[in-house]
Amino acid sequence: MPAKRQAYTLAEAALRLGRRPATLRQQIRNGKLIAYKFGRDWIVDDHEVERYALEHRRADRDTAHPSEQRTGVVIP
Repeated sequence: MPAKRQAYTLAEAALRLGRRPATLRQQIRNGKLIAYKFGRDWIVDDHEVERYALEHRRADRDTAHPSEQRTGVVIP
């Protein structure tokens, strides 16, 4: 039997991704996050949340200052 797919509201997806809902709305407008409008709410598929998380985890790591990559703290 195929795995059951889950969908999240924009607020739930933002919590899972550690982003603000406004940031995700901007990503939707820019085509970087796929979501569907259902009434007044944006709905994001669980596979899309996972894809976005992986893509942006790599992007965040690639753009982080070398001292932030290991400790998360900037050393002046």
